[in-house]
Amino acid sequence: LMAAKGEDEEACVVLMPSFPTTAPHHFQPYLRPLDWLYTAVWNALEMPATQVPVGLAESGLPVGVQLVAPRGADSGALGVAVHLERGGISGWTQPPPATS
Repeated sequence: LMAAKGEDEEACVVLMPSFPTTAPHHFQPYLRPLDWLYTAVWNALEMPATQVPVGLAESGLPVGVQLVAPRGADSGALGVAVHLERGGISGWTQPPPATS
């Protein structure tokens, strides 16, 4: 994806999953310790990433993607996130009530 970076510049923005699965239920143990690598790699590389909610899975749990921009191009990732939300592709969705 391409996004405006400055007056006459564009930055490439990568769209990828934020996490390999849906969000876990509250208070449920999570036993897949390496799944955090989907986001940690961008922090280690000092590249801006914006998490964008895209809806709910069949289980009713949230699913999202992340937009990753080059170092110093935070506005590129944020700009694409705004366009996705305005286009109705993303945005917060009320999950169903928790069941016990």
